[in-house]
Amino acid sequence: MMNKKTKLKLNETLNKALEPPRNRDKSKLDELLNLYDVQEKPRLEIVPEVVILHNLTPPNITQPNPTQDNPIQPKHFAISPAKDFTKVPNSITKEAIPQKFFKGLSKHTYDILYRHTRGNIKPVRKIQLTKSEIMKLTGLSFNTIQTHIRYLRESGLVKVEFNIGKHEGSIYEIVVPEEIGNPTQPNPTQDKTTQDKTTLKTQPDTIQNLGILRLGNPIENKHTYENAKTSLKTNTIHDDDALAKFADRMNEASRKLTKKGLKKDEEGKWEELAELLVMELEIAAARTKSISNVPAFLTEHLRRRLLGNSAKSAEGKLKTSKSVKVGKSEKVVEEYQAEPLSEEGREAVLKTMLEYIKKEQQEFVMSQQDTYTKDDWDWLMHQLEKE
Repeated sequence: MMNKKTKLKLNETLNKALEPPRNRDKSKLDELLNLYDVQEKPRLEIVPEVVILHNLTPPNITQPNPTQDNPIQPKHFAISPAKDFTKVPNSITKEAIPQKFFKGLSKHTYDILYRHTRGNIKPVRKIQLTKSEIMKLTGLSFNTIQTHIRYLRESGLVKVEFNIGKHEGSIYEIVVPEEIGNPTQPNPTQDKTTQDKTTLKTQPDTIQNLGILRLGNPIENKHTYENAKTSLKTNTIHDDDALAKFADRMNEASRKLTKKGLKKDEEGKWEELAELLVMELEIAAARTKSISNVPAFLTEHLRRRLLGNSAKSAEGKLKTSKSVKVGKSEKVVEEYQAEPLSEEGREAVLKTMLEYIKKEQQEFVMSQQDTYTKDDWDWLMHQLEKE
């Protein structure tokens, strides 16, 4: 049993605990009650992705902009581009491509040049570019660009105005197939000099007699260029003349270096090598009055050039004077010294250089500087700048 005193004290304590404070802030009480106020959330309703409404849109609600991205509404693209496109004539796909005017990636190079000229916002026919700029635009190597430009020029789809020396680049004019007239597809297997035979026959006889090799002569070189064709599959030559041993040596070197012989897909690269040798041969022959043995002449010329360059890089100048036997009776000296050209020789070299510049081989022409005297080289450069 609880005594009377303890019972009174307990009742007093309970009354104080149950009695609310007189100055309590009601706002704080409301906040406390809101924490325990559970409200029922509305249920989510599945709505169709596309809702078609017929004249039910309230006038005060703005329509969404169809050009802005909308995660609910699918994005629509125009069938034909309305911006950022290039106008290209149908003759490219209807004529040039079916007739195989583009070889390899040359179509890519043509497209880049076309886009920056006739396909530009302000169309132009010509553009001046350096080889480095074209390499940057196309993402291709220097040699690939050279090959593409040469092939496009032969097709008639690109015309080039070359500049000699330091300049801001050559000028490229882009042509479309219908402007060519009745173009003929260039034959990549045809010798380049054969294509120039009309020009060569119109040159003065004095130039021909100075020893400029015109390998495209249809009479003198008929058998050399039509019959002496190497089969890369059998590594044999269809006729039994001198080029058989040359092909055998190249095949032997290819097997030694790559463990493989000559392959069919390397035909274009061997053609480029042959072109380089022919260019070196014609440039060297332009300063010579007569040549009796072409391989002996070219071999000795290359030996002098290569040994001379390696000796100059190692010692500053060439000092050797050892004699080397060429053929059976010819003897030459390894020391390479540029000799002054005669007036006829200068004219002959100038004409040969102009031919290679038209073929976009100005880099090769400039590499010949150390084979001429300073006076002759300055005269040649001065004449080339006039052309």
